[in-house]
Amino acid sequence: MTPMLALYVVLGILGYEVVRYLVVRAVRSRLRRSAWDFVERHRVRIDPFKFGGRLLIRHELANDLEIEQAMLQAVRERGLTLEQARDLVQEWIDEMAPRFSLATYIKIGTRVAAAALKTAFNPVVDHENLHKVETGLPADAVRVYMINHRSNFDYILVSYALHQRIALSWAVGEWARVWPLETLFKAFGAFFIRRKFKDPLYHTCLRRYVQLITKRGVTQGFFPEGMLSRDGSFNEARVGLLDYILLVKKDPEFRKDIRLIPVGVQFDRVVEDEMLVAEKQGRERPPTVVEKLVSFLTLTFYRFPRAVTLNLLRIVLRRPFRQGYAAISFGEPVSIDAWLADHPGVLDLEKTARQAEVKRLAQSLMDRIAKVVPATPVPLVCRALLEGDGDPFAAPVARSDLVARLGALRKRLRADAVPVIGGSEFEGTAAARRKLEATTESGARRPELAQVEGELLETEEAETTLRLGVDVLRRRRILAAGDGHVRLEPLARPIYEYYARSLPTLPALGVPVKAPAGAA
Repeated sequence: MTPMLALYVVLGILGYEVVRYLVVRAVRSRLRRSAWDFVERHRVRIDPFKFGGRLLIRHELANDLEIEQAMLQAVRERGLTLEQARDLVQEWIDEMAPRFSLATYIKIGTRVAAAALKTAFNPVVDHENLHKVETGLPADAVRVYMINHRSNFDYILVSYALHQRIALSWAVGEWARVWPLETLFKAFGAFFIRRKFKDPLYHTCLRRYVQLITKRGVTQGFFPEGMLSRDGSFNEARVGLLDYILLVKKDPEFRKDIRLIPVGVQFDRVVEDEMLVAEKQGRERPPTVVEKLVSFLTLTFYRFPRAVTLNLLRIVLRRPFRQGYAAISFGEPVSIDAWLADHPGVLDLEKTARQAEVKRLAQSLMDRIAKVVPATPVPLVCRALLEGDGDPFAAPVARSDLVARLGALRKRLRADAVPVIGGSEFEGTAAARRKLEATTESGARRPELAQVEGELLETEEAETTLRLGVDVLRRRRILAAGDGHVRLEPLARPIYEYYARSLPTLPALGVPVKAPAGAA
């Protein structure tokens, strides 16, 4: 290579790098400006501590007295050197600390979440209850959203519902610590936890990290159950993270209230349902980290892309099909200050006694979550199918019987203040119901006539619910419909039971559901 050619090559490389730098810088700057415009336009709550970065978290925790004491204890009891203990702590802190990027979260994360959700489902957000929750919260309260765990889509659904209000910091299991999931989750503000890891030093680091972000007012979201349900019903609540958060109140300098916000999510199709049910049938032990990872990767890189591709083809052919509803609702927050006032001295108890009290609090929160888990068509239809006399898998079930059962179930749930979700298919009957209630309250309509009209609306909504639920199940090829009857696939019994159990305020399967007074 001649000197002149070498010079041209060097200049070409330098020119390319300069152009690349300028282009990347311009794109990043544009994305940041656009993200901040979105935040200001919608008044999205962004916790300032998120922008402190990993260096601030490292500094705070590296100088934490309790972590130092735990390190010395590990040196004494486990034979580690101080340098080894310090290296472990640094590794865990790096693992937990997010790399929050506002532009990535606003311009990529929320858009991908919305596109994915709307491609696969008909998303419905209970904006009325969400507005009540948001307007009732003190401006300086630390918010912790506590969510039932139905699917790995829960992250997407909750982020979609809240993206114009707040950016959550998620607690994510170690199963997601693979590229590119780890990079994306950290950019969205998530922190990783090792749920089955028993090392006392690790749990000291995790506790102090959770307490650090709580003191700094970071809004968090986590799943008290800790894992996906294998049979559709709630798992027992775990108290580790909740206990860490409550212990923040022992700091006399921390005077803010902490509000625990119950969140209920529901899907007409849990995309992992067959794998979850198979795990439950095959063994009682929980899946390993590797099995969780394989399940998630199968969902992310095979099942979901396949479903999206097929649905895009259906959209092109003007025959779109979504997997029913993905619904979310919100319950009345619990004030930790009020709870501590009712339980004086609880934080001064030794660990076992304290966590027993925290367990009761966690259970009461699960009860609150249960009351806001939306009732969507597929769970309602599955419950109605299994509530009847006889074996629905042995003989066809009349649609008229199902409509009557659905009407009774919907009344029962509404009487218990459970949100019975309806999307665009229910807008007509919802408007008619509001008009009926207004005219009845004003005395413009006789109560007897209003009751008859109410029953007609209830029947119409039950028929719509049946149609929507049957459509999803039929397309899954586990149900056949015709001649005024539906026929169930016997091999799909576990799937039907899985969805029937996902209405947690109803009695366990096999216990008759008593219809409220006046039910048809």
